[in-house]
Amino acid sequence: MRPLLLPGLPRVFDVGLYVLVSSVRPLRVWAFNRSLVRVCLSSYPRERRTKGWARAAFAESRRYVIKEYTPLWRLRAFAPHLRRCAGEAGCAMRAALDEAGYDGGGVWRRMERIAATLLVALRPGVEAALARRRMRGASAFELLRFDFLVDEDAQVRLRVRVRVRLRV
Repeated sequence: MRPLLLPGLPRVFDVGLYVLVSSVRPLRVWAFNRSLVRVCLSSYPRERRTKGWARAAFAESRRYVIKEYTPLWRLRAFAPHLRRCAGEAGCAMRAALDEAGYDGGGVWRRMERIAATLLVALRPGVEAALARRRMRGASAFELLRFDFLVDEDAQVRLRVRVRVRLRV
């Protein structure tokens, strides 16, 4: 996947969409407008036509994996967006995408759709786990974060790392 690099910010980023599952049967999910946006510490090599660009990008792959990250408020490119969005990272990212000619709201809606589809698909397994514990779906909740990468065509890709803990 080739990541989307915004003008003035040649770094890989991901967006964490928070959702609250308040009921399994019926399935009730609440998506938050506020989110976590993580920006890689290192610039991503832009020039793909030069010999060795892939080697430069992947030889030190951990430089482009978002474990440690730069908060948006430390990036000058996001300062005007953060001011307009009262410091909220998801809003600032949508504004930056809009400014770069992408549909920030559309990107956000696709992330919500992917999260909802995944939760619907997982519901039977969650119901079975609750039944084994003699719990009803209404007596459990879970706060989840879905991490998404955005590719160069502004298509969202779910970043998969699953750790689920059932809270009662």
